[in-house]
Amino acid sequence: MPQAKEYLAILVGSNGRVLLRKQPGLVGGFFMRVELPVDKSPESAIVDLVFSESGLKVIVDDVGTGLYFGARGGCGYFVVKLVGSEEAVRLDGFSVGWYSIEEAANLINGLKDEVEFVLEMSVLAVASSIVEKSGAIVDGRFKGVIENSEFESFKEICVDIERILSGGTVGFWKRGISSDLVVGMLDETQKRISLGEIDSEYEESVLSLVGRNSRSKEHERSLIEAISMCSTKAYGFLLGGDYVGYNEAYLSVLKYVEIYDRLYPGEGRARRERGFKGGNGKAKASAEVSRKIGMSEDLIRQAILDALRAHVPYRARITYVSIVDKIIDEVFHSVKCLGVERNRDDLCGFILDMLANDVAAKKIVKSR
Repeated sequence: MPQAKEYLAILVGSNGRVLLRKQPGLVGGFFMRVELPVDKSPESAIVDLVFSESGLKVIVDDVGTGLYFGARGGCGYFVVKLVGSEEAVRLDGFSVGWYSIEEAANLINGLKDEVEFVLEMSVLAVASSIVEKSGAIVDGRFKGVIENSEFESFKEICVDIERILSGGTVGFWKRGISSDLVVGMLDETQKRISLGEIDSEYEESVLSLVGRNSRSKEHERSLIEAISMCSTKAYGFLLGGDYVGYNEAYLSVLKYVEIYDRLYPGEGRARRERGFKGGNGKAKASAEVSRKIGMSEDLIRQAILDALRAHVPYRARITYVSIVDKIIDEVFHSVKCLGVERNRDDLCGFILDMLANDVAAKKIVKSR
């Protein structure tokens, strides 16, 4: 990339964590980044930088296909690979550490410069994609069951659980079984079961609330609790090798996830809050309504406005493109649940047009 003035390194461990600086550096933010010196190739410069900042010897494994723009101009990236055994890694004395995708996002969110924030989040999305493709499992507790078909089904349902726990798209990285949200939920629910806070009486009470076919904040909380309890049961059976018990618990999780998606279809919690109070979000909650009134454009506009409101406040000087990146998944899922067929590119164009011309959209983004 001859047009790039800077280069950064993406290094992902086998446990699905990414290597970052603990504090933003003189050049760039949390990803290790270097300005291209006149006497080195980009590859040599990035290898030397990683060694000087972390003590790790790496080689360039892949050249990034994207060019991002930071405060000093174009920035390219390399995917680098450790030389030698990963078990030998020691970071003592260096200001770097291993972070999960969610932890990395929280770090990067603290960047004050909007351009740098957008760049680093874009690169983190690349790192997340690498983790997803590698099938890295953060927690070693699953090592004994990784080859089982039951484990594959549990991985799939954990992506849905992560989506539900994150409230839709905020913090939803599709990490599933390796998500901090999912792992934390499993550990916390297991602890509550061990302490006797969750017993048969409590479980029966929660499931009786779930059986009511009505939308409310209490009902949503009960559904999430039912999903947490059943998935923790499935998790315990899976690790214990009880696959009959696992399949029964898994089917319960699947049932409650399907109920959740039917009653709370990807709207974002801010919209549902208004719906529970009788606001205009409630009137547009189902695909059947959209078919009857034939107002797909209005439904799309409402979905975009709801998604914009869910992400308030916005950073100063935020670009329209970065706003689209923030809300496109939520908007796409929402309009799909409303029965409106639009591809992602069309929706991206729709959002950009609204940000430029729609008074309500511009007012939301400019609110502080």
